[in-house]
Parts: sequence; C-alpha cells; structure tokens
Amino acid sequence: MQKKWVELFEKVIGRKPTAEEFIAGRETGFDFKAIKSIAGVAIDQVPTEPTGLGNQEPVEEVVNPLQQAWEERFVTLYGRSPVSEEIEAARSQNFEIVEVPAPSVEFEEDNQTTHVLAPVTSSSEAPEILPQPVETIVTANALEQEDSVKKGEKKGKKKKVFLFSLLGLLVLILSGLGYYFSSTTGPQVTVDKLVTAIEHKDYREVASILSSEKDKWTKEEAQSLLDYMTSQKIDVIYELDHIAQSSKTGIVKDKKQNLLIGIEKANKKFGIFQEYRITTYPLEVTATTNLDDAKLKTSEKESTVLKKNQTTKLGKVHFASRDMQLDGKTEVGKISSGVMLDPAQASKNKLNLTFNSEKRLLEVEFPEEVSNPTDIKVAVNGKEVGTSTLFEVDVVAHQEIEVHAVFNLNGESYTTEKAKVTIGETSDDDEVITLKLSKDVIKRLKDAETARKAKEEEAKKAEEKKTSVTSFLQDYRTDVFSSVSSRSNTYSKYYDTSSDAYKEMVEWTTGGGVKKAEIDYYTPGVFNVLSVTEENGMIIVKTHEEYTVHYVTSRKDSQSSKDKTYTLKPVGDTYVITAITVTAGN
Repeated sequence: MQKKWVELFEKVIGRKPTAEEFIAGRETGFDFKAIKSIAGVAIDQVPTEPTGLGNQEPVEEVVNPLQQAWEERFVTLYGRSPVSEEIEAARSQNFEIVEVPAPSVEFEEDNQTTHVLAPVTSSSEAPEILPQPVETIVTANALEQEDSVKKGEKKGKKKKVFLFSLLGLLVLILSGLGYYFSSTTGPQVTVDKLVTAIEHKDYREVASILSSEKDKWTKEEAQSLLDYMTSQKIDVIYELDHIAQSSKTGIVKDKKQNLLIGIEKANKKFGIFQEYRITTYPLEVTATTNLDDAKLKTSEKESTVLKKNQTTKLGKVHFASRDMQLDGKTEVGKISSGVMLDPAQASKNKLNLTFNSEKRLLEVEFPEEVSNPTDIKVAVNGKEVGTSTLFEVDVVAHQEIEVHAVFNLNGESYTTEKAKVTIGETSDDDEVITLKLSKDVIKRLKDAETARKAKEEEAKKAEEKKTSVTSFLQDYRTDVFSSVSSRSNTYSKYYDTSSDAYKEMVEWTTGGGVKKAEIDYYTPGVFNVLSVTEENGMIIVKTHEEYTVHYVTSRKDSQSSKDKTYTLKPVGDTYVITAITVTAGN
C-alpha cells in the first residue's frame, strides 16, 4: 500500500513526496484520496465510485486518478484500451496492478510474460486470494472462437478449451504464489515488522529483529539505539520506509557519519524470491589511560587490561550506551568505579575512551546542624586532601569516590558520614558535595549546643553580675573618698552596719583616723574587678585598686596600691558590704 501510494503521489503531483508528506500520508493510512490535500493542491471533483455494480451502466469517462493510471498502464502493456468488464473488474480490486506469467500458445514463446492489471473474480467461482486473470480468460475465449471458425470441429474446440483452461489455472496458481511470496519477502515487510515493534515500544521485539544467530541484542541495547537516534532527530521509521520503497537497501547515518541501521539483502526463498533483513553497524572501541594498574570490565564476563599511556583495542560492540567498571590507581589510592560508554562521542563508528586522571576543584557543604566549623580536614577515599570546604583532587571522569570531613565545633571534634560522589564528564558537571551526619553525631552536636547556650547564659549572667558589682563598688569608693576629705560618713548605705568592716570605716573617717594620719584627700586611680564568685549565697569580689594620698602637711604625696576582697550580701537589686580584706599592697 505504501509503495502504490508513493507511485500514485508522484504521478498525480508530478514529484516524489517529501518526508513531511510521507509521514502525513502514513497518518491517513495511505489514503489515496488524501494525496492532493497533503500536497497542498486543489482537489478536483472526482465522481464517487458506485457502491455496487447492480444494474448500473459502466462508467465511460474515467477521472479517478487510480483508474486513469491503471488504464494508461493497461494500454502500455496490451496496446489497446480496456473494455468495460475489465474496468469494472479492476475497480473491484482497487485498480491493483498484478503481473503474472502468460500461458504458452502455438504462436508465442515459452518465456513470454503477460501483464494482468486487474483479475476478474467472482465470489462464487474463484478462490479469495487467487483471482483468475482477466487476460487469461479473454485469450482463452478468443483462441477458442478462432479454433472453431478455422477448424469447425466441435471435438477439437473442446480439447483446446480444456488445454487453455488448464494453462490458465496454472498461470493463476503461479501468479498467486508469486504475488504471495513477493509480498512476504520484500524489504517493506521487514520494515513494517520493525515499525510495529517501535510504535508499541516493544524493545524486546526490536532486539530480536536486530539480532542474528551470532550477534544477540538486549532490549536495553535496542532501546538505547532508538533513544540515540531520537536525540539526533532521526526519524528511523521514515528513513527505513524511504529506503524500502526506493533503493530497497541502504543505511541510516547520523551527522557524524556513524552507520546506525540499514536494510540489506538476505537469502533468496526457493532461490527466486529475494529476502531482506534489518542490519546494524558496530562501534569499534579503543581506550587510553594514564592510570597505573588499570583494568576495564566491559561486561560480566569480559575484562581488558589497559596499558598506561597507550591505546588499547577493546573490540567491536553494539551502537548503544554501556555501563562498565574501571579499576586503577590515582593519588587518592585505588579506584573502582563505574564508567560509561557513550556512543554520542563516536565518529564514523569509532570511539576512543579516555580514562586519564586530572585535577578537579571540588567543594563540600556541611549540613545545617554545623555552623562555622573550624579545623576542617577533607578526606577522599580515606586520604586527607584539603583543609577547607574547597579542595583539589586527582580523579577520572565518571569515577566514584567517597568523601568525608573532620571538623571542630565549640571545642569538640566531629566526623561526617562518607558521601559517594560520581565525578562529572567535565568540571562544569561537578556539583557541590553535601555532607551528612550520623544520628549519634547529630545528638552530640545538639547536646553540645545546649551546653554552649547554657554556658553562654551563665556567662552572661556572670557578666551582668560583675557589671552590677563593679558599679556598686565604684559608687562606694567615691563616697568613701568624699568622706575622707570631709571627715564625715556618707557611705553607710553600702554597709551592713552591724559588720566590723563598717565600724572600722567609721573609726577611720570620723573617729580621728584620717586626721591622725594627716591625710587631706584621696585622688582615685585604677579600679579593676578581678573576679566575682558566689559562695553560700554571698558574693565574693576580688579587686585591684590604686589611688594617690594627699597630705595636709608638706609631706610628699604617696601612691597606694592594694588588692582587696569584698564580701557582699545581696539585698534586693543591690548589695551591702559585710567584710573587706586587704590581701596585698601598700
């Protein structure tokens, strides 16, 4: 049907269909009536064929393109126009052109061939798939009449009629067999079988069609080949159909001149009828590497040792992607990782696989539980390769590596889990490596974080207390210095007035201590709170204090430097002094 459609298209339109027109025709089921609309030509008025012969008169004016083409072919073969019965018989066969061997007669050569354009069939008189040729009947009747006229003998006429009937039957059988075998052995038959499998995505059947006794395809390989052609924008169905209908044999190629799939001649059935098969074309693969002790496992049962810095032949393989395993050594130790054979890298059915190690800049990223880690150490395959989130490592494209990191956080050391990473084809294909933590490490981090926050809170409170205590003692010191100058008591609010410390200060400032020492006033100097601690509900404050003593006499000023310990009793939001001890100084 496809071949006749193409032939009719060329005859009606005046050219062969384009790829787009062929695909459009296929979508209509190769409907002859759709040819002009597909070609973009105005559709002529074509009379509708009668639905049945009945008592209708034969159509004399032929405007149907199929009928017109059939009549022209009839005239070419027989040198005359067909009669109405022959036209009606041809119409019932959809104007199909059939060629059969002609019967031998006294005035014809034995090898002469009669071309029958349409068999005349009757549902009650002839087999369904083996119609009786019109030309055979016409020729037999003509010869029979001629014999009757010339000889006038009834007995001879019957004998010759029987002979020609027998020859006609033989022609019928031979033509039927010829048509049957030609229709089952042609290239289109083979293509249609593959097309059906492709359209149903039956990759197992596709693999079976592509396979031979010595070369078996897997369904995965078959799918890979079809996926590759799709990625290259190759319509394999159209290409094979075009080959089958034109040259019968041919090859489908890609832009890199890779031979992908084709149609070729096979054996001849009965030594007469040519058969065809779908064929594929292998990849010739080689490999190079700069690795030590390199070995490539190409299948479950096959491995090849790769020579360092040399080209190693791997043989011929199907034009399909393939997962392999590469073993070797790099600076990060032994590697054993998956690599891929990618046919997209091939040219003219040759592919060289390169497994050279090279420096790649990689980056790790810590999980959200880790904030501002320090003392980072990154390891690849157990070997330390960097001390920051960015690191450089010598690897091979498609190599699988294990990455982990050791880091410090808040004084504690932690280790991440090992992350399996596949190196990209190029550096642009490498992604940031996100590290993960085990449940135990996450718990440790949470506990440490809780302790850190508690410590921070404690330190904050201690700092707040220190600030409060410092302010309290500085105010107290100011009032004491003022009381020394005025020989008065303005500091009682800072004391537990029942304490000995208070009594000693009162005696010093107002009891004659200052007067006796001939002190005029104090000039304040350094005042540092060294520590603030808590013991049994009391606040212990250690200080270092410096001040200058001025005298009422001509005595030279003196410098005083003392370390003191204050014992404070909390009272509301303030304190009172219960004791003062001088621990060092002059």
